[in-house]
Formats: sequence, C-alpha cells, structure tokens
Amino acid sequence: GVNLADYLERLSGQLLRAQQRGATAAHLVTDLSPVNLGIDQAIPCGLIVNELLTNSLKHAFPGGAKGEVRIALRNLGERQVEIEVSDNGVGLPGDFEARRHASLGMQLVGDLARQLLGELSIGGGVGAGQGARFAVRFPVEDTASRFRGEAADSAAGPGPA
Repeated sequence: GVNLADYLERLSGQLLRAQQRGATAAHLVTDLSPVNLGIDQAIPCGLIVNELLTNSLKHAFPGGAKGEVRIALRNLGERQVEIEVSDNGVGLPGDFEARRHASLGMQLVGDLARQLLGELSIGGGVGAGQGARFAVRFPVEDTASRFRGEAADSAAGPGPA
C-alpha cells in the first residue's frame, strides 16, 4: 500500500516550490492523518491534490498577496477518508459554478472523485467567508481482498497441459 500522508506531504511541498519560484506568498499547512491506500486509489488522490493546490496557488492570492493554503487528510472511520484543500485567499468568483463546468481541471477533479466512488464538495474556506474549500470524501478499498482472488488463481499454477 501507499502511505498517503507521506505522499501528499512530498507532493504538496514540491508543488509549492515549483509554483512559487522563490516568492513565498502562500504558506502551506498540512494536517495529514495516517492513511494507507492501494495504488489504484493513491494515484487519483495525488492528481486531485495536484489540481486543487495548483488552482489555489494560481488564483487565491493575486498580486503576490500573502496567505495560507491547507491540505488535510482525515480518516473518518467506517473506512471513509476525506482530503481537503482550502485557502484564505480571495474566494471563489461569483460565477464559479457556471465556469467550473468549462474548466478542464475542475472536470478532472470531479471525474477522479467519481472514480474513487467519492463525493466532491465545494465551499468557502478558512476564515470568515473568505477563501475556498474543496473536499473529496470516499470509501477506502479493501485491496487485500481484491488481490486474494488473484493470488489464489496464480498459486494453482497453469491449467492442465
């Protein structure tokens, strides 16, 4: 399995460095609970965080304004996990809902959330009515049981000759 907290910590740090090119307008705060996922779920999670964090760094702090971007990973129990990317920037534009469907990045986030059998929620972020908040909540796949069947098949060896 993949330690998602470690993966997201490294990914977000690299993205922040790449986006800022020396300017430190946005401060990254991570709150990552330990969660282990199979690679089939870890990859879409990484792509979701990549897209949402990139959007936040690109749009939330115009003109080099200072601010905070948060990435949270929560184990909600009942085999449910939530990933949240939020900021205390300028907030979502009034026409965000209409523009969201034309945005390839937001379509990708929605598609990846559905691939995880999850749900994407969008709203205000950190602070009093400011910023943006995106969260994806999804069930954790039981990778052990999924591979048990394949292992049993291969342990039986090749079929009759």
